[in-house]
Amino acid sequence: MARRTEIDQKELKEPDAFMEGVGATLTYVRENRAQVIGAIGAVVTVFALGVWWNASSSQKTETAAAAFMRATDALESDNLSMAETALGNVADTGVAPYSEMAALYAAEVLMRRASYGEAATAYEALAGSGSTTYLRQIAMVGRAHALESLDQAGDALVSFADAARVDGPYRETALRGQLRTAKAAGNNEQAIAAIEQILESYPGAADADALSAELATLRG
Repeated sequence: MARRTEIDQKELKEPDAFMEGVGATLTYVRENRAQVIGAIGAVVTVFALGVWWNASSSQKTETAAAAFMRATDALESDNLSMAETALGNVADTGVAPYSEMAALYAAEVLMRRASYGEAATAYEALAGSGSTTYLRQIAMVGRAHALESLDQAGDALVSFADAARVDGPYRETALRGQLRTAKAAGNNEQAIAAIEQILESYPGAADADALSAELATLRG
């Protein structure tokens, strides 16, 4: 049916729903003036708080970002004491994403200090609570490296294998770590699995031929 472009006489005689609504609203305002003014004031207050919160949040983010950059600069210059303090402060802010990145870098400081047990614990916390898949994956890899440094090849193998199951940017690193620690632990099954996955996922790897030969040897 074609859309009507004219309003018939019956509709012109019927009450206008919109105008009726406006009339009812004006009547309510006149009869409840104090309550309405209070409600408007509350809305204005909420709006003002929202503006303040956005400005405050932006300022906190900018402050955290600047502090994080100073901390990483200190880390790059091997000023571990300054980096450790600054990263701890940023981590305590809870401002995403800098607080989690600071915690990750703080674990790296522990690795540089050869505090491998503490580093493993710090990485484990991030691996369990990180807000992104990639953050959890790199934390698993970091934990595995810390465990390797503690000569705990078996536990490191588990952490590398967990990271390798994540389809993320650190998967190849995790697979190669899995291969390395599997051989160190004498676990041929895990070593074979790691090589197979490397060859399947990264067929153009520079050492593909060497890995294929090693795979053949492991299979006997």
